Amino acid sequence: MPNNFTVMAHAIRVLKDKFPLIVDALEPGGSGDMYNGLTVEEREALAEVTRMGFPPRAWFNAERIAFGYTGVFSALIDNIVKWDSEYFKDFWNVPGYLGANPPESLKRARIQHRTKIKKVVTTDEAAKMGLKLTMPAKLADIKIPLPAALQLESVPEGNLQGATVTIM
Repeated sequence: MPNNFTVMAHAIRVLKDKFPLIVDALEPGGSGDMYNGLTVEEREALAEVTRMGFPPRAWFNAERIAFGYTGVFSALIDNIVKWDSEYFKDFWNVPGYLGANPPESLKRARIQHRTKIKKVVTTDEAAKMGLKLTMPAKLADIKIPLPAALQLESVPEGNLQGATVTIM
């Protein structure tokens, strides 16, 4: 799996409520210490994503970055499963992966929910509904009814950005 996506996803998940604090520290007149006020887990996530080359001053646009990341990742996920079909199982079970010994924040963030699909929403329907579309969906020829979203019988609570759906 391309590691820049996992590092970015981790940082976005862990730092989601701290981006204003980070941005404030880096703005003119700020303290300059983007780690001030962060927990150990948050500091580690910010340091890791920064070492991977992400510019800290760009976090002012965190919501857009997160949406863009999700769109690109969704375009790659099918190939990631082809390249390493055991990755997601390994992530939660094999020592060395974060999920094998997850911190409390990851346990709280993980959502598993059984439901039924009521309707497959196409790109043109999604656009008419005012839903944000991923880059691949925006570029698709909307004359062809490509699936863009699912309408579910029940939806779990929590942040579902970047979630995957397993159809059984």
